[in-house]
Amino acid sequence: MNYPEKEKISLYFHIPFCLSKCSYCDFVSFANSTAFHEPYINALLKELLLYKSTIDKNQISTIFIGGGTPTSLSDNLFELLIKSIDEILQLNCNSNNIEYTIEANPKTITSKKAIAMKQYGINRVSLGLQSANEIELKVLNRIHSFKDLEESIDILKAHGISNINIDLMYAIANQTIESFENSIQKVLTLKPAHISCYSLILEEGTALYKLHKENKITFPTEDEDISMYELAVNMLTSAGYEHYEISNFALSGRKCSHNITYWKVMPYLGFGVSSHSFFDNSRYSNTSSIEEYIDLLSKNSLPIESTELIDDTMAFEEWIFLRLRMKEGINFEDINSRFSINFLASYKPKLDKLLNEGLLIYDASKVSLTLKGFELSNYVFLTLLS
Repeated sequence: MNYPEKEKISLYFHIPFCLSKCSYCDFVSFANSTAFHEPYINALLKELLLYKSTIDKNQISTIFIGGGTPTSLSDNLFELLIKSIDEILQLNCNSNNIEYTIEANPKTITSKKAIAMKQYGINRVSLGLQSANEIELKVLNRIHSFKDLEESIDILKAHGISNINIDLMYAIANQTIESFENSIQKVLTLKPAHISCYSLILEEGTALYKLHKENKITFPTEDEDISMYELAVNMLTSAGYEHYEISNFALSGRKCSHNITYWKVMPYLGFGVSSHSFFDNSRYSNTSSIEEYIDLLSKNSLPIESTELIDDTMAFEEWIFLRLRMKEGINFEDINSRFSINFLASYKPKLDKLLNEGLLIYDASKVSLTLKGFELSNYVFLTLLS
């Protein structure tokens, strides 16, 4: 791969291990697989070393360690991982402005892990709460409680980490608008820097999907789903959070820079099983087999399974789809320069149709979605790109 000089890039590290598999999860993740932990981390660090010269030619803008549950690793292996990343990349993260995030289950935060995070530059933690309701947590097969969340935040703050995101989920089986409102209220008492709020999506092959097909559980209706979303937007914006992306809310100065990398179609490198990279107009995907991943890297071979060149048509569609997810929308000068078009002139009939339907607003400089447009975003994208 040939990379331009001084390109800003983001780095993603995938840790596919969990203490238990959530009932809605279709990610590549493994529970009860401790035998793989150490060989996998060694392989991950080997992959990073193979990309070292490439990374050195560019400027790291953000780092994100996700999963799975990265904090499900033992304290010692966890520290080895983040210490090694720091040493390989020569980050000195504590003296620069790199946003460095790690995902965590509230049950897995320990003082030793928090100390290591602070020491090696992790300055943002994303905690997967999903719900403050114990019954809903059991439906999702989550292993933590709301009390675990409170305790994990106390530990993180005690060690100097206050930039905390909390994930919330709605449209959970048997969830009501009242129970979702209660979850939001409880989260707001903690005053996290950032809140992500997602609708549960039933993915084929998951435990919840199987129960749904067997008519053993009931999910909120589409209207209830929309009502929950509107409730979240109203409650969170009223509490001072900026609704800057369809599912994301932040206090001032606390937007997630790493995710903005994806939404603005900026380059990133992914490390680990099933991870993806986007660079030099191409997308690269790693193998989803943990055994193959470890084996290939033991032979100093990159674990890339597929490569896809992103042509102008695909790039244009991704630009529309991803940038309209953000509240700021699409700047006409940016898209015109990138694709050598006059977007407003070319798409005005479609924009006017969606404007009249109350799904977007636009002026001479940009277009962005309304709240109703966020709710019906798939329809908006299909209309614009058809």
